[in-house]
Amino acid sequence: AGWRSAELSEVAGEATPAPHEEIEAQIPMLFMFLSLLIGAAVRFILHAVHEKFHFRVPYTVVLLVIGGIYGGLAFQQWDRSDGLTTEEATVSLVTWSNIEPVLIFYVFLPALIMEAMMSTNFSAFIQSLPVSLLLAGPGMMLQVGLIALVCVYILPYGWGWTESIMFGGILSATDPVACIAVLKELGVLPDLRILIEAESVLNDGAAIVVFELCKAILIRSV
Repeated sequence: AGWRSAELSEVAGEATPAPHEEIEAQIPMLFMFLSLLIGAAVRFILHAVHEKFHFRVPYTVVLLVIGGIYGGLAFQQWDRSDGLTTEEATVSLVTWSNIEPVLIFYVFLPALIMEAMMSTNFSAFIQSLPVSLLLAGPGMMLQVGLIALVCVYILPYGWGWTESIMFGGILSATDPVACIAVLKELGVLPDLRILIEAESVLNDGAAIVVFELCKAILIRSV
């Protein structure tokens, strides 16, 4: 019985993490907490500024600037310490920066786009669909072609047409989440907002097709 209890105690001891391991496991949650806290504070401050001075500042632009400053300082500290820093805010940010892009693409992005589409006037979306398809199809391909021309004949990288078209597809993809958020924040006309929302969502699909085609061509040519 004593041997059995000792064995169970040993197994339990192996299964129970040490206190410092529990703290380390909680570090990634710090970045999410700071992001929510900063987002709520910025929203409150911008609302107060708008109420007092009647001056509207885009919420997403302010978050972009703050995030850029935070990320720049954090990665600068990370590089100076050669990845040995113990600053929890820096470690948390670096941990999130190493997250799999597929996780964001398949978990967070679809939910945000679905929320935007469900709050869109469907009849107005159908009315603006022909113009949106024109902008997201031929308009986007024209933009890809112009970017590819600049890459081939002006940039000194020696890229071929396939690489240049792939790069054009990357730059031509608009951010539907940021676009929709800015339009709602600025309170633009509903028809214009729906047109830009529809174009931004459809534009991403066309850009992905261009990117995947060029990627497949480059992989086969290797």
